[in-house]
Amino acid sequence: MSKAAKITENVVFLFLMVVSTFCFSEELNKIVAKVNNSAITSKDIEEYAKSTSLNKDEPKAYRKILEHLIEEKLILQEAKKEKMKVDESLVEKRLEQLISAYGSYDEFEKSLTAQGFNIARVKEKIRDNLIIHQAIEKYVSSQISISPVEVTNYYQQHLRDFISPPKYICWIAKSNKKSFLDKLSAEIKEKGINKVMESNKDIFFKIESDESGLKEEVKEVVKNIKENEFRVKEIEGAYYLIYLVKVVPEHKKFLNEVKEEIYKKIWEEKFSKRFSEWIDKLKENSLIKIYN
Repeated sequence: MSKAAKITENVVFLFLMVVSTFCFSEELNKIVAKVNNSAITSKDIEEYAKSTSLNKDEPKAYRKILEHLIEEKLILQEAKKEKMKVDESLVEKRLEQLISAYGSYDEFEKSLTAQGFNIARVKEKIRDNLIIHQAIEKYVSSQISISPVEVTNYYQQHLRDFISPPKYICWIAKSNKKSFLDKLSAEIKEKGINKVMESNKDIFFKIESDESGLKEEVKEVVKNIKENEFRVKEIEGAYYLIYLVKVVPEHKKFLNEVKEEIYKKIWEEKFSKRFSEWIDKLKENSLIKIYN
């Protein structure tokens, strides 16, 4: 074979290798959607799935991831129109916080490499998140206001939501030996609960809870004894002495007790509504293409 022919063969071989690698890369990182002129790739889907507990191979989870990434693109594009920027010192500060969760910078870098990330990519993501936060603050959060009248009206319209269920206050002692708790029972009958607890502080613990926070076995006991009565009960291979101190009856919570809780509920409802309206408007004014 002549030298020229050999060179030609090598060039053809290299060309085929480049084309093959490019096609393989495209297959691995294909465009799955476009938001105006900005692409969302399969790599973006993969990265977001890794940062959450979502499984991209499940259709519902995949749609959720894609919808989130579309919203991110829309918000970033809107922020770009407004020429929003972030102070780089905030990016560095957030990066330091991420690194501090690892033993060292080297450990952090190893973790990034294992996930297919690098520092530049992490900084880009931090920067984007801060800009997104700025935009949401400007177009959504800052537009929300809640008056004291709204809080009061909400309270009056949802009174059933603010009724505190009965609460059980108990002293409980645990032992692997029933004979020991039987002995304690006899002492309680003779000396009273306070005297017995004084000499057995290490095994008694206090519970204050409504039914939802009690084990079924404990609930069964407290609902069938009176205040200042007790019973020994076997639960999951151990023995418990359950002493019912008091039952605090069901009662309505006052407005001042739940004011902050109501404020938070109203704020979340308004935020969700306004955010959805804002995103819908951005979508209406954008060209979004999703590829199969």
